Amino acid sequence: GISLNGGILDGVKVFSASASDAGAVGAWTTGAALPEAVFYHAGTAVNGHLYVLGGFHYTDADGMVVSNVVYRSKIGADGAAGAWQTATPLPEPVFFPSAAAWNGRIYVTGGWNGATLVNAVYSAEVLADGALGPWVAQKSLPEAVYTHAAVSNGTLYVLGGTVNGGNDIQNSVYFAKINADGTLADWAATTPLPAPVSNHGAVVANGRVLALGGWTGTAPTAAVQSALIESAGSLGSWSAEAPLPRPLYLLATAASPSHVFVSGGIDTVDTRNAVYSLPLPAAPAPPPRAPRNRPRAA
Repeated sequence: GISLNGGILDGVKVFSASASDAGAVGAWTTGAALPEAVFYHAGTAVNGHLYVLGGFHYTDADGMVVSNVVYRSKIGADGAAGAWQTATPLPEPVFFPSAAAWNGRIYVTGGWNGATLVNAVYSAEVLADGALGPWVAQKSLPEAVYTHAAVSNGTLYVLGGTVNGGNDIQNSVYFAKINADGTLADWAATTPLPAPVSNHGAVVANGRVLALGGWTGTAPTAAVQSALIESAGSLGSWSAEAPLPRPLYLLATAASPSHVFVSGGIDTVDTRNAVYSLPLPAAPAPPPRAPRNRPRAA
């Protein structure tokens, strides 16, 4: 990412910290540096490996380029990133895509390829050693988008982002079921976000999708919204949760079984290094069981 002090040159830095069930975060430690500075990329973790996908890459020799490079790192027992290796590159260079993982596969959605927005969706299988299989084109999104958020729990969700050639921020939410073979079913629209937003965070946990912070088109927002996942994978109405302590966009998000975590981001003034946690909303109650018919006494 881009730091307040080092700018894009700090895009090689990788940090990790433990998170407790109480929502506390331990001391941050430095992992192996990326081979080159990376920002406006997508990232995800699968089966003990960390992946950095696309984005802008910077070297003294080449300057800033939109890249299709994918780096992977095995996460050590201490939680720190190990040495980085290249993995199967994306089919095209993109920045501000979004990535989500499910059942041993990574899904990359949208982005800007340096010339235009794309609506492409690709998936790759994570192999036993952390390497990636070939990227496979999946059903394209209904519209080209970047600066959106993607999450998955067996259904892939794409929330908000910028469309129309980068001119309009939207509140649309799309979802597609992930089939047993890893392919995507058809995309469909579901309950839109309460307001258009881009460069926000999202997590899926406890039967809900949460959207956090982001850029509204004129200012960052502190809003946190959650929506219940319905039986068919669509979303119910959005409800406001406790807002972030300050408006933020370009933030990072993660979830544990009990909390959602927000780190970094930009507020109305500067890039921030604060980390916040919020208890996850309670899981929805299971539906009541139908009463059993008891046999009548003779």
